[in-house]
Amino acid sequence: MIPGSSGERVAVVGAGLAGATAAALLAERGVQVTVFEARDRVGGRVHSQVDDSWPVPVQLGAWLFGEDDAEVLDQLTSGDVGIEELTGELWRTPDGDTDPVDPQPFTAAMTTAQAAPEDSSVTDALTAAGIDPADPATAALLAILATRTGADADELSSWLAPPLPAGEPKAARDNLTPFVEHALDGVQVGLSSPVARIAYDDSGVSVRLGTGEALSFDRVVVTVPLGVLQKRSIEFDPALPFSQRGAIAALGMGAIETVWLRWDEPFWQNEESIWHAVGADVLIPTWINLQPATGENVLVGLVGGAAAAQFAELDEKAALEAALASLTLWI
Repeated sequence: MIPGSSGERVAVVGAGLAGATAAALLAERGVQVTVFEARDRVGGRVHSQVDDSWPVPVQLGAWLFGEDDAEVLDQLTSGDVGIEELTGELWRTPDGDTDPVDPQPFTAAMTTAQAAPEDSSVTDALTAAGIDPADPATAALLAILATRTGADADELSSWLAPPLPAGEPKAARDNLTPFVEHALDGVQVGLSSPVARIAYDDSGVSVRLGTGEALSFDRVVVTVPLGVLQKRSIEFDPALPFSQRGAIAALGMGAIETVWLRWDEPFWQNEESIWHAVGADVLIPTWINLQPATGENVLVGLVGGAAAAQFAELDEKAALEAALASLTLWI
């Protein structure tokens, strides 16, 4: 590959956080950047909804950050995005409060599995280590893992299992859309412009939009979600290299749902920011209490994996009933 140079024309497909960051870095180096976004907004999976009837923006995309997100947090705070620390965890069973679940057996089981000659699911790795995945404590940890990955334990690779969240998470309390828009300042952005075909050779790249219009560039950077590539919504000519097609086919996509509820007066007394259900038959096992950090009576439910897909199928009334039923553990 020939290194790029200032003055080249580069297309960036996708105006999410990855696309906006790529566009900003290229523009800083004197590259002529054009961004194509299929949606009618920028941000991708960073999606803040601001409503005057709500005391804080409702975050429907990425808004929680952990210890490994220090660089992103630095960028957000430098962009005047307020960040709140979520302190304290509360673990509760149907019989009352309980001690936090010890993650050490889970971590040890994954370490052992990663040394095995063949990969296995997280479920099989736990079983091989003598840990019952259905045990209430273990199931609680797996539910937390699902809210982070969007996948259940029988779908996750033990070789590549993400670690359980460590430390106290941080949350964005402000609208994140201006942060993405700022990265795109001075960059030409085409919204509602889905890319249908990318043809490339040694002379450059042709980008064809869904409208049929074709534009020429020196290079292209593709930052669309994995699901778009797996559905072959974009045709590549020639086809992507075999190794890249193999990776696209092998990688998994999960489901995560976020539920925002607010009250005129709180029904809860505890001040912990993170609530985890243990051994309870609830659809939404993890809740974030924003009252200590923001002073607002807002609870945010997190659910991942098959439970998230189940929740997504509910109509508005049934979804509210499921959310309230999941909160009865905390009353």
